[in-house]
Amino acid sequence: MSQDAALSAALSAARAGASVEPGSAGGGSSTGARAVSAAVSAAGPAERANELVKLGADPRSEYMFGPICSAVTGHATDSEVRSGAASGGVVSALLTHLLESGEVTGCVTSRIVVRDGDLEAETFIATTREEILDTRTSIYFEFDPFDREALERMREHEGRLAVVGLPCDLSKLRRRCAKDPELERRCHLLIGLYCAHTSQKELIHRVLAKEGVRVDELERFRFRTGRWRGMMQLHFRDGRHREIPFPRYSLYQNLFVLSAPKCMACVDHYAEDADLATGDVWTKEAKQHEIKHSIFIGRNRKGVEALAGALEAGVLVGRPSTPREVFLANRRAVTYHKAIDARARVWKLWGRTLKTADQAWPSRWNERLGALIVIGMEELSKRSWGLRVIFAIPRRLLWCVLAFFKLLSHY
Repeated sequence: MSQDAALSAALSAARAGASVEPGSAGGGSSTGARAVSAAVSAAGPAERANELVKLGADPRSEYMFGPICSAVTGHATDSEVRSGAASGGVVSALLTHLLESGEVTGCVTSRIVVRDGDLEAETFIATTREEILDTRTSIYFEFDPFDREALERMREHEGRLAVVGLPCDLSKLRRRCAKDPELERRCHLLIGLYCAHTSQKELIHRVLAKEGVRVDELERFRFRTGRWRGMMQLHFRDGRHREIPFPRYSLYQNLFVLSAPKCMACVDHYAEDADLATGDVWTKEAKQHEIKHSIFIGRNRKGVEALAGALEAGVLVGRPSTPREVFLANRRAVTYHKAIDARARVWKLWGRTLKTADQAWPSRWNERLGALIVIGMEELSKRSWGLRVIFAIPRRLLWCVLAFFKLLSHY
């Protein structure tokens, strides 16, 4: 069977209504999520279907990824959507399709605005293509997208919502929905963004200051656009435009300088409580692509059908992927996330405790050494003199430290 024929079969299977055994992803007697995942996997080498079936029965893999019913690597087909996006425009394309097809009547998403001379993250309900395209960049500082005001707007919305968020935020929203039937009825589809961790807003202030930029001079700001590592885009009130390589920010962010406190205890990289999760592909092969790619995970019936519908409509183009490809796409980040035992052991050096999950595996020496590096940087950045030291260190030296940390997290 050709890839196109197998993928078409998978899309048809997403609406076939086959039953799902109790306890499997998707639940109930709705779309056969396991059948769909096998069909999607069959679009590639035959062994992919077997690999995906094994995943559901492997507790260690389940702990690493969460439930996977299907996986697809691809990008948006519309160049306008991809332009200015952080990861191939996949989320913007999917949201636009859901909205224009009538599947949802609004999309809960966030954007960066400059307000009162500072950068702010604003959560709102997008109801037009233009509003969705205005959110085409990631936000790399901590904020609460589902505060009291945002939740109230979601409850008052007439119709169904697609909701975009980070893993921790969607987990919190799931818990709220379990106690709030009205909110649960509104939240039709939860789309999770892979997340290594987030940072305090002070970090972008310090990085921009190091680049000679005053935040109160900005009119518009985007964290990351373009291919691979990307560029930060700055639009000034006096009409000037400037681009700064995103790695000048991610260097400090990846070393956990001014990391958000909650992130040290996090083990969820792949948005395990989402219906559909997506994020960057960080592999050597992906670096060669002219168009930035993302990898999707359909976690249940809703997620699989949403992804299938976007592929069928032609707003996304992609190929089926395996759990191994999901792992390789973000291997260092997910390895670090799941090594919480290492962080718990290292934190004891600072007299602090960190609760670990029962299924967390014992840490290895490389994970403990990696944890020592990032926790040390995080603790140092909590002190004003420590921050001065960090930002006085030549970037070349910090790149060496980061490369060593990545090497420790690579296996």
